[in-house]
Amino acid sequence: VDFDSSFVPCARMATIRLLTALAVQNKWELLQGDVPNAYLNGKTQKLVLVMLPKHWNEVMGQELGNDGDPVICVKSLYGAPDAGLNWNSCQHDAFIEQGYTQSTKEPCIYSKITDCGICIFGIWVDDNFVTGSDLSERDRMIEVLKKKFNIKMLGRLSFALGISFKWSDDSLKMTQSAYIERIAKKYRLSEANPCNMPLQKGFRPQSSMCPKSEHDTKEMNGIPYREAIGSLLYVAICTRPDISYAVCSLARFCNNPGREHWAAVKQIIKYIYTTKNMGIVHSHSQDRSPNGIPIVGYHDAAYNDSDTGKSTLGHIVVVGGCPVTWRAKLATGVPQSATEAELM
Repeated sequence: VDFDSSFVPCARMATIRLLTALAVQNKWELLQGDVPNAYLNGKTQKLVLVMLPKHWNEVMGQELGNDGDPVICVKSLYGAPDAGLNWNSCQHDAFIEQGYTQSTKEPCIYSKITDCGICIFGIWVDDNFVTGSDLSERDRMIEVLKKKFNIKMLGRLSFALGISFKWSDDSLKMTQSAYIERIAKKYRLSEANPCNMPLQKGFRPQSSMCPKSEHDTKEMNGIPYREAIGSLLYVAICTRPDISYAVCSLARFCNNPGREHWAAVKQIIKYIYTTKNMGIVHSHSQDRSPNGIPIVGYHDAAYNDSDTGKSTLGHIVVVGGCPVTWRAKLATGVPQSATEAELM
């Protein structure tokens, strides 16, 4: 019932990168907060009946009734279909009550402009990312969240969402070395030979590589192809745009992968494990225009680059601009080496 009304928004990874880029460019502090048992703060919006489990009386007493008795669920429980929605609504109301404005393009961004500057909150379920120039408003809102949700402030953002954030005086590097190590270990590739390219030169995944016999299909059914693609997509979206094209081109064959497709997936895993310390670097730029922080964007398309007639589109947007030498390289296409990919 109402399954289509249980949707809850979650910040896009591009939004998290945007917050980090703004923090580095403006030299703002970027803090992280966590809400313990977040879903229990949400209140059910409809009448929900649950049965008291066995041994309830032994642990909790008989105040609510006996084991097996029906009771009304007042607060959301983890695992309930609408638990995420109820928690998000609770958070949304808290920010709106304090005069914050929800972004029309990103529902998980709340901002407030004051006489002293701006304060921005980014939400990822129970994680909060806080930055801005108005420190007094930031501290005031944090105290409000502590009283309402008992939020725990963890200090400067250092590790979240499987991403490591390493700060220096004028830059921030985002890497996923620990997550990549788990992927390589899971697929038994941590001891494989090093690999310096995500795909072999000239290799293009084709539908002609798909299984052609029932025996080949059964053999591929036992291979976790789709699961591996999902893990690689998360790495590509978060910190490794250099593997985006390779992963997306192989993701087209999740329904019917072949041996050559699987071999290419394993090569990507070996490549990111070899280069696990690479990532995205946000650097403070002195190249500021009179209108504010410059934004530089590039895009390219490989028309009809597969046997299905589909085109692949790629783009990159740099907040704060980038050095002139790298602008020229970005304009020519993909990075020519692993070092260039890291700088991008």
